[in-house]
Amino acid sequence: MSFNDPMFTDMTETTSQVWCGTGENASHKSVTGPASGDVSFGGSGNNNFDYCRCDGREGLHVGGAGYFNVTNCWIQATGQGLDHADGIQAYAPGKRGTLKVRNSTMKVNNTSATAGVFIADDWTGTIDIQDCMIWGGPYGLRVHPDVGGDNDVYLKNVYFVGPFAFGPIYFSDVLGHVNHIRKWENVRNATIESGVLKPGWPIKPPKPVTP
Repeated sequence: MSFNDPMFTDMTETTSQVWCGTGENASHKSVTGPASGDVSFGGSGNNNFDYCRCDGREGLHVGGAGYFNVTNCWIQATGQGLDHADGIQAYAPGKRGTLKVRNSTMKVNNTSATAGVFIADDWTGTIDIQDCMIWGGPYGLRVHPDVGGDNDVYLKNVYFVGPFAFGPIYFSDVLGHVNHIRKWENVRNATIESGVLKPGWPIKPPKPVTP
């Protein structure tokens, strides 16, 4: 629920970007305030980010093909000026992979930002989010396919805490490819009251679920 959650103990603190090459992992890493334009965390593919936290101008970037597992993380991006900050952004033109997020929070502002989770720019594949909170942003979750192929989207127990400038979700089918909604269970608007997450009304899937 916060950058200082008790689960973040024995952290390695840094003000520099933590980038994982192919097959590398990051665990118990804490990043605050990397230089302008730098992401806090990123990976080239087949990466695990476990018990990591950040508060910088950009969050975590999916930067290649393969799998990206984000577990027990606090991803906060506080954009400034003309930034288009994202909590998690997939940017790797022509690459396909799987983004799996568990028990994590993605938090961004409503200004100088794009989304809590942003899938576009011709990175395509599987987006699987479960037991997570997406907090703030122009959009909470924004997903677009591209010339690289379709996306498969799985959401379960995902809570969207506003306010959002435009809405909690924005999905579109473009360039001849589509988003397939494979799972959509207990996806809800929510609020935080006295430090406690309060689930609210359900969010309908943007199209029928096709398992």
